[in-house]
Amino acid sequence: MKTIPASEFQRNFGTYKEIAQREPVAVTSNGRNSVVLVSAADYEQFAAYQKQKAQVSEDFEEKLQASMERNDFILKGLAK
Repeated sequence: MKTIPASEFQRNFGTYKEIAQREPVAVTSNGRNSVVLVSAADYEQFAAYQKQKAQVSEDFEEKLQASMERNDFILKGLAK
């Protein structure tokens, strides 16, 4: 990942926009990463991954809850 100061990014936006098509470009402000410029394709892939990850987590929670409800009698029997 290429890292550049914000002032350099402002002066050469077109150049860094092209670089971001190939690799992420981190833009720093006061020596700290402020933003990362990525291609639209990379962003869309990341967003799809995040959505899929959230769905898997939600599905898991639902299945775990259903399993616990189905097996509640076992847990109650063990507690005696």
